[in-house]
Amino acid sequence: LEQGNSLKKQTIRYSIEKDEGIFAYLKHTFAEPAPVATSELGFRPIFIVGLPRSGTTVTERILCGCEGVTGAGELQYSTTAMSKLMQQMATKKQTKFTHADAQALRDAVGQAMQGHANGAPVVIDKMPLNFRWVGGLLAAFPEARIVYTTRMPRDQLWSLYQVCMAGSGNGFSYDLSDIAQYQALTRDLMQHWMRLFPDQIHQLDYHALTKDPEEHIRPLVDFCGLEWSDDCLHPENRESAIQTASLQQARQPIYHRSTPDWLPHEARLASAFEQLNQLGL
Repeated sequence: LEQGNSLKKQTIRYSIEKDEGIFAYLKHTFAEPAPVATSELGFRPIFIVGLPRSGTTVTERILCGCEGVTGAGELQYSTTAMSKLMQQMATKKQTKFTHADAQALRDAVGQAMQGHANGAPVVIDKMPLNFRWVGGLLAAFPEARIVYTTRMPRDQLWSLYQVCMAGSGNGFSYDLSDIAQYQALTRDLMQHWMRLFPDQIHQLDYHALTKDPEEHIRPLVDFCGLEWSDDCLHPENRESAIQTASLQQARQPIYHRSTPDWLPHEARLASAFEQLNQLGL
C-alpha cells in the first residue's frame, strides 16, 4: 500500500496546500449565505456529501427506499459549474457569490440533473466532495437538503488509504498524513456550512447508523421531507447499479463491525493516529 499510494501521489502531483487555499477561499467567499435563486425546477435535489468511504452510497440507497426518489449516483455537474463560476469570479476580482451566480448554477446543474430524474420528484446526487460547494448549492437550490455523512476518523483514514480511486479528484487519499489533514479541513469547512445553514444540513454518523439503523434512518427520512417506507431499512435490496468502491458493502444488509479493520495494522498506523489526535479528530 505504501509503495502503490506513493506512486499514485507522485503521478497526480497532489499537494494538500492547494486544498487548504481552496477551502480558505470558500469560507471567505461564503462568509454569509448568498442570495438565492428562484426559478421553477421540475424536481427537488438532495445532495449527499462527505468524504469518500463515509457511507454516502448506503445513504443514497436508504433514501431510494422512499417513493418518488431516484438516485443519480456521483454526478460531476456541480464541480464543473462551481469551478467555472469561481474562475469567472477570480477574473473579475469578485469576492462574493451573487444572485446571478446562484441563478447560473441553478440553471446549469438543474438542467443536467433533470436528465436523471426519470419523472421522479426527488433526485439524489451523492458526489462526496460536493461538500466543498454547499454554500453555492444552497444558494442555487434553497429547497435542497444536504446530508453530511461522517465516519470515525481512524476507520475513515484506513478505508481511504486502501482504495485506489479513478482519476485524480481524491488526491489526498494516497498519503496517511494528507488524509488526516484533509479530514480536519473537511470538518472545519462543514462546521462553517452548518453554522450558516443549520436547518438545511443533516449529519449522519456511519458508526451510529450501523449500530441502530432505524433510530437514525427515521430522522434522516423526515429531514429530507420524504414519506417513510420500511424499504429504507433494507438498502441491500436496491437493484440499481453501484459504480463506487462501496459495491461489496452496499450489497449487504446494514451491519455493525465490533472490531475495526485497521486493528491488525495498528502499530504501522500509530503515527497517523497520533496526527489525528493532534488535529482534534
